[in-house]
Amino acid sequence: MDRTLKRLVLLSVLMVSFASAATIYTLTATLTTTATVPNIIFTTGSDTGSISGSIGSNGTTFTATAVPLAVGSNVTIQEAVNLTNTDAGSSHDIVGAEVLSEDFGTEIDVLSIYVYNGTRYLLISVDGTGAVTYEFSGTLSMPASAVWSVIVEGCYDDGTASGTTNTISFYIKQ
Repeated sequence: MDRTLKRLVLLSVLMVSFASAATIYTLTATLTTTATVPNIIFTTGSDTGSISGSIGSNGTTFTATAVPLAVGSNVTIQEAVNLTNTDAGSSHDIVGAEVLSEDFGTEIDVLSIYVYNGTRYLLISVDGTGAVTYEFSGTLSMPASAVWSVIVEGCYDDGTASGTTNTISFYIKQ
């Protein structure tokens, strides 16, 4: 065998070796997701309209744009909105509350949002600087078909202009 042929054979062997070393392995994964409808949703309360309240399209967010707080003395809105367990057969847990947005500044003295099931449980608190200082984190078990009211309570600082309004939007984690 002459040298050129040997080189060709050697080169062919090397190319086959490189080709097999360059084999690409792929891994395929399949992910299946399931959309679930929340069991605990916001529903209209007796005071929802008077505070310009609106419930998000899937029932999990609530926004109030005109809570009628007084200057210097607390106002309590007994049924700003309701929380409703839509499952007639099982209890479900509320595990937190979170403010999506709010525009309270230093004109607020205090704002508290509670859920009421015979006992008040604090969900959200806003302090005199307009900062959210508390968002509920824990577990509240809501019985099957239960309806609980959401109470909003607070006031503006003395000297706040009459007609001042603010907006707060929040949701319940479950």
